[in-house]
Amino acid sequence: MNIKMIKLLNQRDVIDDKIKSFQRECPHKDKTSIPKSDTGNWSISDDRWWYEVICNDCGKQWNIDQ
Repeated sequence: MNIKMIKLLNQRDVIDDKIKSFQRECPHKDKTSIPKSDTGNWSISDDRWWYEVICNDCGKQWNIDQ
């Protein structure tokens, strides 16, 4: 692999680590919760409901089961 590409990938890794650290420390006070579902499956036990949560401060996204 090209040396320039290796340096760029290493820089991206450093930035990704800083973003993850910032997201861990964020209190997620300004967040949006979007209700989602997967229903109508052959077996009703496979139906699922959850909230897709997005922090507007740090950009972290996660799901919470309903």
